[in-house]
Amino acid sequence: MVPLRPLPWTPPRGRLWRALVVAVLLAGGAALLHTRPFLLTRLSVHGLHQVTVAEVEANLALPPGTYTWQIRPWVLTRRLAADPLVRASSIHLLWPDGVTIALTERVPSALVLDGLSAWEIDATGRLLRALADETGAAHLTAPGLPVGLPVISGASLATPQAGRPVENPVVLAALAVAETLGGTVGRQVALVTVAPDGAIGVRTGGGVPVNYGNGASAATKTQELLGILECAQTLGAAVAAIDLSAPLTPAVRIQPGSPPWRSCLATTPVASS
Repeated sequence: MVPLRPLPWTPPRGRLWRALVVAVLLAGGAALLHTRPFLLTRLSVHGLHQVTVAEVEANLALPPGTYTWQIRPWVLTRRLAADPLVRASSIHLLWPDGVTIALTERVPSALVLDGLSAWEIDATGRLLRALADETGAAHLTAPGLPVGLPVISGASLATPQAGRPVENPVVLAALAVAETLGGTVGRQVALVTVAPDGAIGVRTGGGVPVNYGNGASAATKTQELLGILECAQTLGAAVAAIDLSAPLTPAVRIQPGSPPWRSCLATTPVASS
């Protein structure tokens, strides 16, 4: 009997053909993705007020010749978050050659003067950026700042660094006062000061000193300040000083020779000078 020899195995022609087609398509697709139409050529950034497009591009750190399909939005989000002025970002790919970015910036609440530096600080106490260099900050006075942005003076920032929160409680107390000075009041305030004993004061644009005490109940005190300033304007009285350290019983001192002070606030005592 002649022994049977096994025939050599051959894959089914249909399966082999499908594998070849898939391989060709994958190779062709990969080659297509590396062609000019997929190169990143369009970058659209929205929500810019303080940050510039050039700064966004530098923070993204995308090398020349980047293809859109190589971009990972979550990676770019982390890179943008390293900028102290950026609070949040949303990134979307625009096929085949674009990226759109929507930024939410941190908003400065006040400017802190510290030696030769002037730092923007937001409502959370985070330092955003320095606005003065070694030439000094003397030129950074309230009239040259954005309307409604108070200036805090007299408190040390120790070792300030952009993007880091302030730890000095006196600065945070002054910031709490500054936070209440928006709108009408903010346009009448030139400076928020910190005395050596930690007392918080406000100096109006007209040079009137206002004592806030330790800064507690800042919102109530600011409402009292607004009422007193409006009352003084109505009466034509020249105010010399205002004491709001006891918010429920504010005290007003008027200038000598000023028209008689008839307080519009029933609880406001008058001290003449």
